[in-house]
Amino acid sequence: MASPLPPVSPGDLITSSLINEIMRRLADLDTRMPDTRLTLGPLSQDTHTLVALGTGFEGGGGIWLDGTGVLTNVKRGINLAVFSSTLAVKLTDSYDTWGLASESTRLASDLNTRTVKGDVIVVVTHDAYALNLSATAQAALAAVGGRSIAYAPTNARANGAFIGIVPNTRTNVSFDYLTSFMPADALGFGAQLLVALPMAWGIYSMPLTRFVLGGATSSNTNFNYYAVAAPLPAAATGAATGANADTFDKPKVPNVFDQLDQLNFLSAAQKAKLKQANFNTIQDVLDASNQQLAQTLGFKTQKQQTDLRAKLDDFLK
Repeated sequence: MASPLPPVSPGDLITSSLINEIMRRLADLDTRMPDTRLTLGPLSQDTHTLVALGTGFEGGGGIWLDGTGVLTNVKRGINLAVFSSTLAVKLTDSYDTWGLASESTRLASDLNTRTVKGDVIVVVTHDAYALNLSATAQAALAAVGGRSIAYAPTNARANGAFIGIVPNTRTNVSFDYLTSFMPADALGFGAQLLVALPMAWGIYSMPLTRFVLGGATSSNTNFNYYAVAAPLPAAATGAATGANADTFDKPKVPNVFDQLDQLNFLSAAQKAKLKQANFNTIQDVLDASNQQLAQTLGFKTQKQQTDLRAKLDDFLK
C-alpha cells in the first residue's frame, strides 16, 4: 500500500512533485478498477430508451420514451402505444378486454390496420385483461411480439408488458420479443396480487432502426401454474407456411364460458345469466352466497340450491 501523502495546510506551496504524485496515483487506481460501464461504442449513437411497466392492482404502470411518459394513465385491460420506426408516436389507447368483447375487436383492428412493418409496439396490462380477449385479438398481439401476453389463462389476474416489432408479414407468425409475463398468486379476480410486477425495456438505435439492447422480467409463462376445473383439451398446433414464416404451438387456454357450457343441468337461459353476471370462474359461482346464486339462476328452494352446489362440486372434482 502506498504511503499517505503529506497533509497540506492553507498557505503551503503546492509543488509539481505533489501534483504529479496525485496524478500517478489516480492513473494507477484507474488501471486497477474493473471497467463496469456498459459501453456500446458506435452503437450508442442516437439511441433512445423505451420502458414498459405492467401492473395488477398497483399504480405506477405505463409506457415511457427516454423518461417521458407516453401513456401513464393506464386503465383496466390492455394499454397500447404504437411508434413509427423513427419513434414518432402514432397511437395510444386502452382496451378493456376483460369487460367487453367489443374491445377485443377494436384492439385487433387497430393492430392490424393502423400499423406497418417496422413499427414499434409497446403494451402494458392492468388489473385483468384476458377474459374477453378474442382469438383474433390474440393472433394480432402474438404477431407483433406479445405471444405470451396473448395466450394468458383467462381464470386468473395474470398481467404483462411487452415491446415488439411489426414484422414483414403477420400470417402464421407468433413470437415473443421483449416480453414480460407474471402470474397472480392465486386463481380468481378478488384480492389476488401479482407474484411480481411485469417490466420490459429496450435501447433503440435510430440509425439502425432496431433495438440493440433490452430485456424483460419473465416467469417462463408456465401455464401449468394455474389449476383448472376441467381437463384441458389437447394443445392446438399451427404449422406455418412460407420460407420466412415462424412455426409455433398455440396453447389451448381454458375458457370459463366453455366450462359453463358443459354443465348440462343448467338451461341455456341460466348459462346466459351466469355469463352476463360476469362470474369469472366456476369457483366464483361456488363462492357466491346461496341466496345470490338462487336469484341469479332462478333456483328458489333450499333443496334446489343444495342440489346445484352438489352438482357443481362434483363437476369440479
